[in-house]
Amino acid sequence: AAPALATLAASFRADRRVSCLLLKLAADAVDALVAHLPPADAAALARWALSAARDHAAARAGEASVAASARLRAEDEADAERELRALLRLAAALTARGVADWSGGAAGDDVDVGGSLLDALECVLPLATPAMLSYPRLAASLYALVGDVVETYPERIPRLPPGPGGRLLAALDAGAARPEEACAVPCLAAVASMATWA
Repeated sequence: AAPALATLAASFRADRRVSCLLLKLAADAVDALVAHLPPADAAALARWALSAARDHAAARAGEASVAASARLRAEDEADAERELRALLRLAAALTARGVADWSGGAAGDDVDVGGSLLDALECVLPLATPAMLSYPRLAASLYALVGDVVETYPERIPRLPPGPGGRLLAALDAGAARPEEACAVPCLAAVASMATWA
């Protein structure tokens, strides 16, 4: 079904309702199926889900600056919030399933989840505007994901280019400074993990 879903996603990229449902479908597929699939199929599912997350986030990244500078209609803002939640849920589902250990069983068929999630985060961060982060649960989801990815792959952070690396570190800094425990704790744990690795 992946090629048909990719076509559907490309055709309805401008419709937030459809794209949000497709992201939820990808997250549900990872949650429900990945533990029961053979390695090759699990790797294929991971690649498709990560590709869906990256493509969607990249398509929306250009709109983030417009959203930050112009007041969105309430309906558009609610749709954008639902999309960001769905995108975060998909990335979190992949992280929680330990996709980094999946192997397709053939040379070159492994899934580089660490690199893929860092790429996805680079696309997600511009979408997390101050208006979006005013929702406490949404902010907690974002900073939990950022913290988990950095804590799991601390050795990759120094190798990031200055732009993406700087944005990621700025997100960690902002999360650690928030008064909510759900935001601050994962960011502080990620910083501690980076310090331990260094």
